[in-house]
Amino acid sequence: MTGGIYFGDRVEDNGDGKALDTEPYSKQEIERVARLAGYLARQEKTPEMRRVWSLDKANVLATSRLWRKTVTDIMEKEFPDIPFGHHLIDSAAMLMVQNPRQLNGIIVTSNLFGDIISDEASVIPGSLGLLPSASLGAIPDGKTKVNGIYEPIHGEHLHYLRFGFYLRAKVLHRISQAKASSILLLRSYPSA
Repeated sequence: MTGGIYFGDRVEDNGDGKALDTEPYSKQEIERVARLAGYLARQEKTPEMRRVWSLDKANVLATSRLWRKTVTDIMEKEFPDIPFGHHLIDSAAMLMVQNPRQLNGIIVTSNLFGDIISDEASVIPGSLGLLPSASLGAIPDGKTKVNGIYEPIHGEHLHYLRFGFYLRAKVLHRISQAKASSILLLRSYPSA
């Protein structure tokens, strides 16, 4: 995704004590990631994983209101067979801590919120780098080859761990790499 606050205009503090970041999104960018979420959910085998959760801050941000409206339109029109819902990002972060299974399924959200919620989700097993992730370059519709980057979430951060847990975490990290590789085969080479 090339929209959002990481790609928006910014004004650095020039000594006046003020700075500004903007979060631009177009309807087309949101439609693309909403379709990706819909296709990924449709490929899930278990009913509890066959759903889409859209996370936003629609109660205060204009871009989030566009996000929510666009995701709703795409899901209702193109994926009527896939259950979907919306959560405000702060309540989703609370759910992730209290009972992460309440957010089972595919999560679709902006760059900023996705960066934060994926960090939060990745430490549930104990550290960053222990769960697999994929950044897909196309929609896995079964017709098109999908290139992507497949790796443990946020790479390897095992140096943050105490040594007693380090060796076990290193093994888990390797398992995460293997799971990321299996996602590569599933998404980029579906007929293999």
